Amino acid sequence: MTFAALIFLLIIHYCIGYGFLRLFRVQLNRVPQACLTMITGIALPSFIPFLLQLAYIAITFTSVLISLLALCLLINIPSLMKLKSFSYRSLKLQFSPSIRIYEWPFMIVFGIFLVASLWRGYYQPVFARDMLSGPEVIAEYTIKEHTMLNSFFNVNLETTNNHHKPPYITGLQIIYKYFGFPFGQIWVCFLSIAFCVFLYYLLRQKLHPIIACTIFLFFLAMPELYAYTYILLFDYSNMIFFFLAVYFLQYYFRTNDVNKLYFSAALFGLATFMRVETLVFTAMIVPALWLYALRHKLHMRKVALYSVLLVGVPALVYFLWVGIYLEYYIPAKFHLGPQINQYLLNLQPLIKRFKEMHSILIFGDFGLRLWGYFFYFFIFLTAADIIITRRIDKESRTWWYAVLVVYLGLPLLGFLLPLMDLMHTTKRGLFKLLPFMVLILANNSILQALSARITRWELSTPDAKTSSTP
Repeated sequence: MTFAALIFLLIIHYCIGYGFLRLFRVQLNRVPQACLTMITGIALPSFIPFLLQLAYIAITFTSVLISLLALCLLINIPSLMKLKSFSYRSLKLQFSPSIRIYEWPFMIVFGIFLVASLWRGYYQPVFARDMLSGPEVIAEYTIKEHTMLNSFFNVNLETTNNHHKPPYITGLQIIYKYFGFPFGQIWVCFLSIAFCVFLYYLLRQKLHPIIACTIFLFFLAMPELYAYTYILLFDYSNMIFFFLAVYFLQYYFRTNDVNKLYFSAALFGLATFMRVETLVFTAMIVPALWLYALRHKLHMRKVALYSVLLVGVPALVYFLWVGIYLEYYIPAKFHLGPQINQYLLNLQPLIKRFKEMHSILIFGDFGLRLWGYFFYFFIFLTAADIIITRRIDKESRTWWYAVLVVYLGLPLLGFLLPLMDLMHTTKRGLFKLLPFMVLILANNSILQALSARITRWELSTPDAKTSSTP
């Protein structure tokens, strides 16, 4: 029964994601398209329990099931109205190009990592502290009392603020618990697997498979990051959607396809639904749009509209949660004022946070335990590339800008909001750097030249010549 429920949920996720991508006319190659479909299809249903609560509708299995089916149907109406153009081939999970023989050892290692993550997500209970004093408990009591405003709020909550965090995890936990998964969190594993395949595919497009596999192994094997492929928290999901939002913004810069800009704004909104401070990072990303508009001489009215759109969608999500739900629904009121640093002219805490982010979190013994040698690997190859070529790859400029936004934004937010501490919020916030660093390596001229040499060597071998003849 649980297996049947899981298959049903995966189908629902895929259909919702399929309709969502069709709305924005997003069409990639089959592998990244399938992964992106699953990623967005997992995130969107998280709104369902929240919206049911806003409407004061009892959150029961029946209401959740009907809402899932209704969302699946409504979001696919444009596709259903164009049945002649509907292609069942787009629903097939065909993972091409084929895996070469020298990729298989890497694939086996990656499979061991991801299967172990999937098993832990299914078998282990939720144990993160932030979840046990917030979203997980709210979800558990929602199953019993059919409302998110349940008896959890009868206890003394003065020592925690985890009940003020967005309902993204709470919503998905409610759905999965209703469908027979007592610990819920297995959806985190499917989300992380889909993203890992998506990121690896991007690497493989740019680099020879052996080099792409090596870089991806550095990424996947980072101890801190890997742990959150099965530990239930907001940060891994937020990393995924912030990365995808910037990726499709860059896609717009490259193709001038405005649908990708709209899709980017929607992804920024989803990322804000996971961590509300993403609204600040989104606002810091907007100047990249202004630079693009300046180079391409876009009309000021269009630039203003696009800027408002990029910030407006995340701001709407923020308003729904903070301005409406936390203000008028939740018994334990949320007050932002007392959380803001009252001594903004004293910059010493900002300087201290910036230093500690390097000395404690990125470098040193503790940094090695968190990230392995990924940062050292990245810095060495990037420095060598810049020294040799004396330029930054055009495509990588957007990734560098995103890295700069996160790199400067994290200590700044820690300065403005002291509750965003170093060892938890800032540490996990560094996740957002990592996919961009991977794509910067994918555009590294040294690695691309090495990839070209390996490819030429392969094509010049007798075996390759023989296998290429008809």
